Amino acid sequence: MRELVRQFKDELKEDLADLKAELDLASIKTLFSKEVALSALIVAGTLVLPIAGLTTLATQIGGVGIIPLMKAAVDYKSARRDALKKHAMSWLFLAKQGRLTLR
Repeated sequence: MRELVRQFKDELKEDLADLKAELDLASIKTLFSKEVALSALIVAGTLVLPIAGLTTLATQIGGVGIIPLMKAAVDYKSARRDALKKHAMSWLFLAKQGRLTLR
């Protein structure tokens, strides 16, 4: 009986470690995605121009700089949701993070 409990605890720890690794990978992929890089380039470009040019650039570009960030956020949430669905210990991870909500 003790051996079964030990094996169960080991499996839970391993599953939780795998979940954390998948979530970390999803956030790293999002951080280094082309959408985030594009948004960073747009922001850097607006900072290089003089303030007078900044308002002109902002009116010309509009929401173009925000759209890639929104796509990156959606992709990250999707990858996070998929990772949480695959792991039995996701409820424990969310409870430890203080993000567990009942619907």
